[in-house]
Amino acid sequence: MKKIILLTILLTWCLCSTGSVQAGPGITEAEFLRINPEARIVDMGETYAAIDSTANAAFTNPAALANNEQRNISATHIVWLGDVQDETLYYQQPVSDNLVVGAGLIYLHMDTMAARDASGALTGISYRATNTALG
Repeated sequence: MKKIILLTILLTWCLCSTGSVQAGPGITEAEFLRINPEARIVDMGETYAAIDSTANAAFTNPAALANNEQRNISATHIVWLGDVQDETLYYQQPVSDNLVVGAGLIYLHMDTMAARDASGALTGISYRATNTALG
């Protein structure tokens, strides 16, 4: 019974969260999740999932965590154009012979920006954008 309730809640959440993705042209959601946390993944044309034996497997192929028999941690800091920064942290811990637990945190942020109106004049307001994902 608990599994049915949990599955119903999960399915309802998935169906309700798709509305903002389809809100209209120019509207995107969670694009920061497409940024690969490791240069090695990008170097291999993003075909890295089959051989991953580090904590980054939580990003590329979570099933690969089962192949790891030791504790592993991975941290990445990327600075993009416009001082946009991407921080990632992944950790894996073997619990038993048949169970490995992995967790990850992705945090994308930028420095404070000054807001401008349609003519390009400063409005005196500033803002800061951030995105966070935990898995």
